[in-house]
Amino acid sequence: MNYMRRVKRRLEERRVPVCMVQAQVGQSFAELTRIGLAHAKGMVAFCTSDYGAYTGAGYETFHELEYAHDNNLYIFPIRLCEQWPPAPQNNERGTFQNRLVFKNGLVFVDDRQMNNAEGAADQIADSVTSPGGIFSN
Repeated sequence: MNYMRRVKRRLEERRVPVCMVQAQVGQSFAELTRIGLAHAKGMVAFCTSDYGAYTGAGYETFHELEYAHDNNLYIFPIRLCEQWPPAPQNNERGTFQNRLVFKNGLVFVDDRQMNNAEGAADQIADSVTSPGGIFSN
């Protein structure tokens, strides 16, 4: 099971509502992602070295992060790369946006070895569900 699915499964076990897009043949991944983000209070960012790259493809992590930031969603970054914030190679636009969003004071989960998906999910779940957590109001 891949890393993102393990994080999703653990968040669900912790009763954190999760939407992970799984487009079927004939469906638009971009449209389903926009619908999911429109209903979201937060977004988990799986920050690989190319996270946030602007490719011009029309929908990519650049646009997801832009939407989350512009709409004041809580962003839960999981650091999966060495450089922080991620600086997609030859991608100035994505690099600058990542610097804006992933500020020095923003706490992230560090799992660069990608060997503790459940622990990463637990940290996010604790932030969300604990008394005084960001969604506890």
